[in-house]
Amino acid sequence: MVLSRRQMLKALQLRSVVQKVEVEAEKLGALVEELQTRGSQLAEDVTKFDAHMDRTDSRINARVAAFKRTSARLIDDEQTAFVDMRQAWEARWAETHNTFTHHLQYRAPALLWNTKGQEHRKASRRAFIAFLAVLVLTVVAAALVVFCFGDFVAESFSTIRCDPDTGICETAFSFKGPVTVGGLLLVASMLIWAMRFFSKIYLSERHLALGCEERKAFTEAYLALVMDNSVSREQEAIVLATLFRPSQDGVIRDEDPSMDISAAAILAKAMAGPRS
Repeated sequence: MVLSRRQMLKALQLRSVVQKVEVEAEKLGALVEELQTRGSQLAEDVTKFDAHMDRTDSRINARVAAFKRTSARLIDDEQTAFVDMRQAWEARWAETHNTFTHHLQYRAPALLWNTKGQEHRKASRRAFIAFLAVLVLTVVAAALVVFCFGDFVAESFSTIRCDPDTGICETAFSFKGPVTVGGLLLVASMLIWAMRFFSKIYLSERHLALGCEERKAFTEAYLALVMDNSVSREQEAIVLATLFRPSQDGVIRDEDPSMDISAAAILAKAMAGPRS
């Protein structure tokens, strides 16, 4: 059987098409194999990614839980610290308020005792100056009596009396001498009494000034102890009783006034009369 030329051309074309189809089929098979390989690799990668995501989720959940625990602990610590700080601030405020109140309460007595101490100091200086003045006056008066009026005092004990009938003069005792000596003794006793009086005033004012200074120092020391919280409420009553005890004023009384033998003291005793 002889094929025509056209049939041969068609057969050749068909053969070339078949060859191309086979080549494309081979390529398609290779592509399918490659796709299968990539699919299996992709499935393996997806499995690994899922496992990695599970591990990542576990780590994230663990970190979130740890963060929550840390946050809760920090919040509790901050709240506790804030409460402690508030309580400490309230305690310090109360302590400062109490200290300031005590300072105001005891500052006025301290100033009062300081003022009284200064007044007593001035009074003691004035009394001491008066004592020195009376002492100098007594010494000067005694010197004047001895050196200037000694002869006059000595001559006052005698007087010259003359008889007009006989014309005879004689020396006789005169009462002017005892009166003069008595007057001098009275003046001397008054000066001595004045010296004793001013000395007692000086000692009294000095004693009161020292007492005021002691109370002032005691008050300032008490304020310092209050600032250091060294004085309790139980001890405060003792401190207050010591601070606000009655203070004495005036002249110190003699322990044994019977020993005063001056004329002024004897006259004062006579005018006062017997004691009951």
